[in-house]
Amino acid sequence: MVHLVPIHWGPWKAAELFLKVLKTNAIFNQVTGLKILLYGLAKTCKGHATDVANLLGLLGEDPVTIDVDRIAEKVLDITTMVSLLLSGEHQINFSVEEDLLYSYHESLEYHPNALTFQAFFKNGSALSETYYSVGG
Repeated sequence: MVHLVPIHWGPWKAAELFLKVLKTNAIFNQVTGLKILLYGLAKTCKGHATDVANLLGLLGEDPVTIDVDRIAEKVLDITTMVSLLLSGEHQINFSVEEDLLYSYHESLEYHPNALTFQAFFKNGSALSETYYSVGG
């Protein structure tokens, strides 16, 4: 399903929806690693803070109530600790440099502003979900 949300909320909402998939399927606590692949969104990522929105969404932060003065601190914590506390509950290894990937020259068919979350599990399996940020 495509969710029509403003472009700056799209990546945050996608992260929230991905966490919901993991929890609904009772595989949330089995996650050992995660990758985020940004497609068309990679081109405007820094300017629109797509990378930050993804990370904060995965932390379980709320885009409406988050203390904006702590955003930089939260991102720095993820970067320096090389870990991510999914939904504020489940710690996984996560390297911003190695696990947040920018596909500048690749685009998906449905819409250029796409991102894919890949979760890796204790049993060696993986789950991949793709979301599209289609604008407001």
